[in-house]
Amino acid sequence: MCDTTTFHLILVGIDVTVVQERLGHASIKTTCRCKGISIETKRLGLRKFSLFEKSWNEAKPEGID
Repeated sequence: MCDTTTFHLILVGIDVTVVQERLGHASIKTTCRCKGISIETKRLGLRKFSLFEKSWNEAKPEGID
């Protein structure tokens, strides 16, 4: 499975070898797993996360720390 940081770096167009080096992946294969996911699947995942994040923030009661 692709971790969030790898996913976002590749999504914005950072070269996969730069991502591998930055995140310390021992193998480029680990980093490249995210490249196989279609852009539409990635967009759908981000949309779902965004909706979850929005509903989570709206559900918080006001005035409680």
